[in-house]
Amino acid sequence: MEKALFSPPLSKQRVEFAVRHINESQATTLVDFGCGSGSLLDSLMEHTTSLEKIVGVDISRKSLTRAAKVIEHMEEDQALLFEDIALSSFCPRILVVSTPNYEYNPILQRSSVPNKEDDSEDKSGPCKFRNNDHKFEWTRAQFEHWANKLILRHDYSVEFSGVGGLGNIEPGFASQIAVFRRNILNLADEECVSIENLYRNGAVSRTSNSSAFGYW
Repeated sequence: MEKALFSPPLSKQRVEFAVRHINESQATTLVDFGCGSGSLLDSLMEHTTSLEKIVGVDISRKSLTRAAKVIEHMEEDQALLFEDIALSSFCPRILVVSTPNYEYNPILQRSSVPNKEDDSEDKSGPCKFRNNDHKFEWTRAQFEHWANKLILRHDYSVEFSGVGGLGNIEPGFASQIAVFRRNILNLADEECVSIENLYRNGAVSRTSNSSAFGYW
């Protein structure tokens, strides 16, 4: 659906968004949470960035050889818990989370319908998720509510953005993005999980098409 509407594709726009923020912040380390097969990391390797260390993390070694696991592929309660752990345990200087904007789905669905008659039928039914294996997808209000609750529990600020479409025209961006920034720049080493420990506990040094990554 997306290829018919966006040039370059949303996947490439998300990589370009990441590269821009990496270089602006002069980040030297990136961790891709839920890296799956490492497609985002591979894409980042093709760009010149300030990164010196790239780490991919997934829930199991088996999943590192399968399709990428992103937050909308989790159950919603698991996704809520994941970001709490990411901010409290790993303490990234910047955490970027992207996920589909559910409100944009009708536009994508209409673009994939071959004729107007089918289009009319499609409108009468419930809006579908972007992918069949998505457990949930959020509207902009739901995404912003989730992010704003996170920063109340952790010492972070958040900025909302996106790729695909225009943010100031309904229904907003096709992919919505939250950029979390840690308010305390210097933390004691014992307060956070060491990045080096990720290598020793099943992490891989390649990158992915995932929807959550942090950098230091």
